[in-house]
Amino acid sequence: PRRGPRRARGARGAARAEPGGGEGPRDAGREWFENLVRAQLGPEEARRIVRQLESVGVKDSKKLRELFASGSLKVLVSRFLSVGLNALAVVTSYGTYVLVEETFSPGALKLLAQGALIIGALFFFSDAVIELSFLVMVAIAAVLFGVNADVYLDLVRELAGDSAGTSDPGMPLMLGKAVEVVGKLNRVMDVLKASGEEGSEVRGAGGQGSSGGGNNQTLDALSAYLLLDGVDITQFGLSWEDAQEAAALFHRYDTDDDDILSVSELGDLSQQLGSSMDSEDWGVAMQLLDTSESGSLEFEEFLSWWAGQCSTTKPQPRPE
Repeated sequence: PRRGPRRARGARGAARAEPGGGEGPRDAGREWFENLVRAQLGPEEARRIVRQLESVGVKDSKKLRELFASGSLKVLVSRFLSVGLNALAVVTSYGTYVLVEETFSPGALKLLAQGALIIGALFFFSDAVIELSFLVMVAIAAVLFGVNADVYLDLVRELAGDSAGTSDPGMPLMLGKAVEVVGKLNRVMDVLKASGEEGSEVRGAGGQGSSGGGNNQTLDALSAYLLLDGVDITQFGLSWEDAQEAAALFHRYDTDDDDILSVSELGDLSQQLGSSMDSEDWGVAMQLLDTSESGSLEFEEFLSWWAGQCSTTKPQPRPE
């Protein structure tokens, strides 16, 4: 779909050398911008940008312009304040220098004070120049991307579409549904962690007075140890205590003791925790969580979920 407009722009570009070709410079600028974006974006990066834009509700160039404007305004305001503060520091240093010149008697102390003021003024001045340069670049980028928001959005979608279906042969995930399911998964995990903490408090309060409670606690600890044996918990950013708690809860809901959580067990888990996730939600959730594509949730996949590493993109299978 981009070929037609590109040829049309080429025709208008040829016409701008002739009298009356008033739109030529604008088309040349858009074509330059398009080439710039193409040179900097690859298919994977374009797909990531598309997901991010859709997640914040950007569906057309108008919304994208508003996003550019709001983001650029925040940066410009902060940089402008920084330039102002640095300029104020330079003026203050100069005023102090003049004051020292008029009030101090000649001597080493006066030279030392004036030297320190000069160094400080130069530092603040150079910082102000750097901040001002960055402010100008942000302003130029804001105008450039704002004016060409439609071109940018079309290009990103085109580049993302070129790679669609080539690197992910599995069932595609609709972004909106995936975002919704990730939110539900996070809420389920929050409740699950809270239930684990409450269980630990109950065992701590009543375990010493009940031999049955002590036996169950010992069994849970042994099961957790066996699950964690050979697992590198550092890749999930978990402490040993967090990993033990995760293993104990995994064992609690692994009702058939096969060291995996089936879809039915996950459904029971979410139902017991009061979640509204249905079978369709769990179908999408398994695409997000089941990196080994085994059809069930293995312990390391559960740890990834526990550590908050679930995203809206379908993960690639782990190498054998």
